Amino acid sequence: MHLCGDGRCELMSNKCDGWVHCKDGSDEMNCECTSDQFRCQNKMCKPLIWVCDGVDDCEDTSDEANCDCAAGFFACHKNWCLPITALCDGNADCPNDNEEVNCDKTDVNCTTDTYKCVDGKCIVKPNAECDGVWDCFDLSDELYCDCGNQQTVRSRIVNGNDAVIGEWPWQVSLHFGSIGHTCGATLINNWWLLSASHCFQDVELYKYSDRQSWRVYIGAHSLTFSDSEVESRLIKRLIIHEQFDNVTMDYDIALLELSAPVRYNSYIQPVCLPSPVHIFPANQRCYVTGWGFLQESGPLSIILQKGEVRIINQTTCNNFMENILTPRMLCAGYLTGEVDACEGDSGGPLVCEEPSGKWFLAGIVSWGQGCGRYGHPGVYTRITKFREWMHRNVGIGGNY
Repeated sequence: MHLCGDGRCELMSNKCDGWVHCKDGSDEMNCECTSDQFRCQNKMCKPLIWVCDGVDDCEDTSDEANCDCAAGFFACHKNWCLPITALCDGNADCPNDNEEVNCDKTDVNCTTDTYKCVDGKCIVKPNAECDGVWDCFDLSDELYCDCGNQQTVRSRIVNGNDAVIGEWPWQVSLHFGSIGHTCGATLINNWWLLSASHCFQDVELYKYSDRQSWRVYIGAHSLTFSDSEVESRLIKRLIIHEQFDNVTMDYDIALLELSAPVRYNSYIQPVCLPSPVHIFPANQRCYVTGWGFLQESGPLSIILQKGEVRIINQTTCNNFMENILTPRMLCAGYLTGEVDACEGDSGGPLVCEEPSGKWFLAGIVSWGQGCGRYGHPGVYTRITKFREWMHRNVGIGGNY
């Protein structure tokens, strides 16, 4: 046991775990930080995942100092990065309160951090699209919002749980030739799917780039396709990102046009696409779904799996991944391993629920080192970086 300053005793296992258990904080003082912890200026140890997450966990701002403010964050004070969601939230997070200035304006100078309405005017509110509030003068932020609706109540995904029928109505299974399920995809409207470029790279005798060898299954829950709601399509057009690099896995995104449009029902629905400035903050709870391997080396799952994961701060994840991430990549999962996507989940969705109840596509399952390994969370294609590319190729604007 550890003796606190007020005479109370705390378990020795609680000492130096990053959480203050003693009122005087003595259980977190003069600690020898582990490789998974950050040493604060005041000599306290905090989990590395908390560094540069916009929260003063050290209580001396040292875990938020000298942070490279990534997309979706702004420099508040002495390089202290806060998420854009802190703007105009009514709370004074910065010492000079500058993030709460001009919040009543709906026509501000457009920057890389502002939401742009269809009429060209910008608003400072983050995640304005499809939140149920008309923010743009032209009301464009609430158009194209018939998406991201979960029809049922809603845990191989490694260490996941069986999904409920109709729980993830935008999930798609891609079958190649006689092999069967090979990759996942996401329904974004009644004509188009999003998947990963690496699913369509030729390997030895398998010509995965041949769109005619693929068959698409939408509305499936079991790979036995015993559900009467399943619809099947061929691929009419396959668009691989022209900058895809099969070594670094950068620009790992592909668009698939269906041979015929699908009909929406309780089991087939599109997901919402985020605007370029949509923020998925660190530690946000999201879900990855698919029929991939239940563990490294298989087997595939017959029933659609779901796994709850957390968005991981880009700087923290890059430190663990030896600085090989690009701005078009997003980390999600747990640095301790646990829940993760695996082979067969590639191309499938990483989705996050907003307070409005709408589900947005945050990422596409791209790559990882093993499945559920310690210190190696899953890496996803960051959707917010590709809205312009989607619009340029197929005219998908707004949320479609």
